[in-house]
Amino acid sequence: MDAKRTELLGYLNEARQELSSLSRSLSPKDLTLTPEVGGWTVKDILSHVANSEAGLVGTAARIAAGEAHAKPGFDLHAFNQREVEKRRERSIEELLAELDASRATMVKTLEGMTDEHLEAKGFMRSGLPIDVMAVFRRIGDHERTHSQEIRTATGK
Repeated sequence: MDAKRTELLGYLNEARQELSSLSRSLSPKDLTLTPEVGGWTVKDILSHVANSEAGLVGTAARIAAGEAHAKPGFDLHAFNQREVEKRRERSIEELLAELDASRATMVKTLEGMTDEHLEAKGFMRSGLPIDVMAVFRRIGDHERTHSQEIRTATGK
């Protein structure tokens, strides 16, 4: 594996370790807290993150395959809400297992991409322009952002 993929995997693994350790430290009461009024609970945030890597890997694969644009009319907020609701009854261990499975898929997808794939440009579902390498990096950024929200809510 080349240096840029090795660096990327190191970054992603650090972000995941941070999220996993934090998740395992949460009490049942912590899971009910909300970082902001009217927002998701800590458990909802974990449910969202459990689903997000698979979606981002799909976006990377779509762009690498030459499909630069997402399907028109996609409502990211509604999609995220539906996915969180599907996972509300899952335990933290089940959510972490989902994260482990998505990570294995992500690594396999990344390893199968050429440098040209990683440089391909396209758009996130939100319409944001991005290249494939940045989509992969966004996985770690996303996990770190939500880890910080959880720490804010719980004081951990």
